[in-house]
Amino acid sequence: MGAIAKINFMAHDKKISLKVKVDKIDKSHLYKGEKATYLTLTVVPTPNNQYGDDYMVTQYCGRDAESIILGNGRDLNFGNETDSTSAPMPSSMSSDDMPF
Repeated sequence: MGAIAKINFMAHDKKISLKVKVDKIDKSHLYKGEKATYLTLTVVPTPNNQYGDDYMVTQYCGRDAESIILGNGRDLNFGNETDSTSAPMPSSMSSDDMPF
């Protein structure tokens, strides 16, 4: 596998988590670059989605071609009270209640 860029992900409060069905990728629309093979994805906001997803992920296949739906995404708002993916902290817990 190639080198992975080291990024300080925790420096950002707002993130989006994407789930992509890789078996649905149309490999004929991958393109070879100088250093790698690339896939163009589009992330489309889908507010009030019936499944609770905030985004739809599609594969861009060209200007006149229909995009392929590959998956979905959700907002990950770390440290934000409106984050629906994290468990709430007990409000009555004090440092005296800690077992250590």
